[in-house]
Amino acid sequence: SRRIKFDNTARAYASSLEWSDFEKVVLFAVGPGQLTPPDPALYRDVKITAYEPAGAVAGADGKTITRPAKIRYVQLSRMSERSVTVEEEWVYLEETGRWYLRSGLPPLGGVVRPQ
Repeated sequence: SRRIKFDNTARAYASSLEWSDFEKVVLFAVGPGQLTPPDPALYRDVKITAYEPAGAVAGADGKTITRPAKIRYVQLSRMSERSVTVEEEWVYLEETGRWYLRSGLPPLGGVVRPQ
């Protein structure tokens, strides 16, 4: 059940990221201690061109998943494509019944990851 929820969450995250829909992307990073999502306006200068997650590794408890992901994007003010590789850390919360991106949003276009 958790794995199915992760697969659904990961697909929704990928779709939102690939469409550069940061209004939705930021919601994946909301977890314990974060009452409000990071400001999606921080990413207004960014257009995602590719999102390529690699093999996921589940923790022994089945409540954590880590995976590397390569993200290519264009910083619109500079019109140059860049890429970043991030280590995504996903955590499942029993109390909410959902996965969230504990590692936070990727640093894109000079945007420092909100903590």
